[in-house]
Amino acid sequence: MGRNEILLEGVDASKGSDVSTVTGTVKTAQGGMTFDSNTLQIYKYIDGDTGRPGANAMFEVQEVNVDLTKCSTAAETAGKKTCSGTVGKTVMNNLTTGTTGYSSQVQLNADRIYKVTELVAPGEKADTTNSAYEKAKPLYVVFPGNDARSADSKTYNGKYDNLVISDNKGNSGSLTVAVANNATLGNYLWYVNNNHKKKTKVSIAKLDAADIKVPVAGASLKLSKWGSSEAPEVWSNWSASMQGVSKDDTGTALTWTTGDTGKQEFKLLPGRYWLEETAAPTDTRS
Repeated sequence: MGRNEILLEGVDASKGSDVSTVTGTVKTAQGGMTFDSNTLQIYKYIDGDTGRPGANAMFEVQEVNVDLTKCSTAAETAGKKTCSGTVGKTVMNNLTTGTTGYSSQVQLNADRIYKVTELVAPGEKADTTNSAYEKAKPLYVVFPGNDARSADSKTYNGKYDNLVISDNKGNSGSLTVAVANNATLGNYLWYVNNNHKKKTKVSIAKLDAADIKVPVAGASLKLSKWGSSEAPEVWSNWSASMQGVSKDDTGTALTWTTGDTGKQEFKLLPGRYWLEETAAPTDTRS
């Protein structure tokens, strides 16, 4: 055995650097999986655009006590069972995102269910009650450990699959299992969005290039939210009753053909959008 020195260098959520030196004795690595270093990290983005990080969002992480042997099938939906839980010990109450949108990592125990609640939305102060953003719904997450091993003790056995947690604080949600390829993740990164509450009126018009006062009918247009896979109902005021406007085959964009006024109005959340002319009017180049 030899004595070794390891230099650890990293970047924290606020882009500051940190360097630590660890010295010690090399020991023989033991086989099998360990579950004492599972961590949760958050990436906050806004208005459905993963390229727009949300800084200064603050989260609380709490244990949830759940008896999995008493989960109900009475309210079973799409093969999921509902499990009642009681919110218990607070692990951290100020997990905050930095300027890059990332929080620091918080260490969690295996085979424990945790609830992650957004307390403060990006850019707010802790005492703000009238937020410009909708807060995210709570996350329920578990890192499978020894209690959820398969017979060969190497892979996850599916113990926590298809469960919905309903807690004593009036919240509920599907349980996220921190697993990939049947192996427990060392770090689970939660991508979580915030939308503005207020939608703004926007008018989109097709006009003649030679005279912008002349509307052009018969152009086929498509509008989608940049970087988002959300349905138009989330980022716009669209509904199935909106005349002449429909969702495309992907269910993430709106399509319509301009009428005599050449104009279509929407109410949209702040953010970046992609407007495409998919078919030009007759005898007109797009």
